[in-house]
Amino acid sequence: MNRTAIRIRQAVVGDVAELVELWTQLQDSARDPLLSRARPTEPAADLAARRLLSLVGNPLARVVVAEDRTGRIVGMALLAAEQFGEFFEVAAVHLSHLVVHTDHRRRGVGRALLSAAATYAEESGVEQMVVSVPPSLREAHRFFARLGFVPLVSRRVATVAVLRRRLGDGQGSRLDALIRRRTIAVRRRGIADSRPADTVGDGAAR
Repeated sequence: MNRTAIRIRQAVVGDVAELVELWTQLQDSARDPLLSRARPTEPAADLAARRLLSLVGNPLARVVVAEDRTGRIVGMALLAAEQFGEFFEVAAVHLSHLVVHTDHRRRGVGRALLSAAATYAEESGVEQMVVSVPPSLREAHRFFARLGFVPLVSRRVATVAVLRRRLGDGQGSRLDALIRRRTIAVRRRGIADSRPADTVGDGAAR
């Protein structure tokens, strides 16, 4: 395993385009069939760019990046000092979206980013760190477990329709039927709009 000579620094606005590429890699590797049904209100890349821009300029958060010797960004992590939980007064640094470019994994980039996160926690006077990892990323879970992170809570997600069906109150089937009817109506409208307009007359001029 070859270690990559890297430099860790705080992200700036000019880094956003490269960060969106890394964010996309993370989203693709952690894609969940349930969550993929969601229809974002804007293209995923635009949404990521907008959110990253807001974080880069946020004094209550920090985006750190890892550069290789050529100056290329090969990893990133999002950090925020916040309350440990709704019923806890203890603060923690929440680390999310830690991602290393596919060409630079297993070279110490992730560890360097985590070291930067620990430095940020120390600067913020925080003793606890919390990391969010999608359940599908098993290797990432093993990575954090080896570094001393232990499970805290388990968050589960379900569609409202599935919940209604499991509750047995009949609302789920009606909701599914409504969604299907609306989907069919939208598709039919799209097909109708794409058809060429009929020529006026008996067709002899066609």
